[in-house]
Amino acid sequence: MSALPKSWSRAPLKDVCSIVYGKTLPKAKFSEEGYPVYGANGIIGRYPKFLYQDEQVLISCRGAYSGKINLSPQKAFITNNSLVLELPEKSSVDKRYLYYCLHTANKTKLVTGSAQPQVTINNAKVIEVSIAPLPEQRRIVARIEEIFSRLDAGVAALHLAKAQLQRYRQSVLAAAVTGQLTQSWHAKHAKSLPTPEAHLALIAERRKQAFQLRLDAWQKKSDSGLKQPKPKIPPPVENQSGPLLPTGWVRLKIASVCDIEDGDRGKAYPKKVDFSPSGFCLFLNTGNVRPDGFRFQKNQFITKEKHFELRKGTLELGDVVFTSRGTIGNIAHFNDSVPFETMRINSGMFILRGFQAAVSAEFLACLLRSPQVRDQIAKLQSGSAQPQLPIREFREFLS
Repeated sequence: MSALPKSWSRAPLKDVCSIVYGKTLPKAKFSEEGYPVYGANGIIGRYPKFLYQDEQVLISCRGAYSGKINLSPQKAFITNNSLVLELPEKSSVDKRYLYYCLHTANKTKLVTGSAQPQVTINNAKVIEVSIAPLPEQRRIVARIEEIFSRLDAGVAALHLAKAQLQRYRQSVLAAAVTGQLTQSWHAKHAKSLPTPEAHLALIAERRKQAFQLRLDAWQKKSDSGLKQPKPKIPPPVENQSGPLLPTGWVRLKIASVCDIEDGDRGKAYPKKVDFSPSGFCLFLNTGNVRPDGFRFQKNQFITKEKHFELRKGTLELGDVVFTSRGTIGNIAHFNDSVPFETMRINSGMFILRGFQAAVSAEFLACLLRSPQVRDQIAKLQSGSAQPQLPIREFREFLS
């Protein structure tokens, strides 16, 4: 324990304040209006009466927040899920000083119980706090709150900068996928660019060739006894109406750009007991596919046997994954940097495959993150508690 400055002292809480429980208040007695009711870690309702005129230093005493130091608002009803530290009327301890001091006090023995954590008055009584002379306490509190105010202003500025960067990012993506970002390049190369008709014909031919390759691969696997869904014939590659595009550009439905496959939803879909920390096949979860690509901090695997029980949803090198439930629109590219050979999507994701006939993976990612696609997601998603995007709606997206 470090030495204190001269004129400072240490004292247990029992010598500094009275420690009492808040009052029991059933939720049935809460009202629409009135004074704030402070529970274990914040305001939980309203009540026509208050227990304390002034703010109070509290110690959360029941449940997950046990041991947390709080400061109640003025004119509040404090429930018995918090201990109230009542300072005498002419106390030599400033209330806010005590609040800040308790954040740094040794509280290792304050909380007891594992299944149901709690703080008792007896445990709180023996916590030692460092007491400065009252004028110095007030200077300390003023200095802390001055620094915290600056920190809060800095955090607010960072949030504002982040929001501004996000808006700028979206404006750049919008310009990129409509040709505005490369207007000067188009003007310089306009004569050498293909017509929209020639561009459509080229994409259609490449899609046809890619489909034949997938069909041949499927037939080979089927002949060997491996059951997989037969590739579907791609829809026609047709230019869609919309705002004017640069020379040679075309506007297609996403289903004309790539094959779209959702995850297996059959009887063999893995249950909790089928997952393990290691195994043959990485079964992607929502934590693996983030806005900026793959993350593999928390992984779950299925066995080889379970993998081959499933039909749809196996990733191939070059595929793009798109999340379709919960947080819709996270994107990741399965390329050579991914450290797993065998991966599957879950039922809340789509696989985008074969897009290389029309676009690069990088441009497809820009497109799927653009405001144009985000607007379509907002319009066509369903569900409030758990938003989702049906595959039939996604196939109609304009790219």
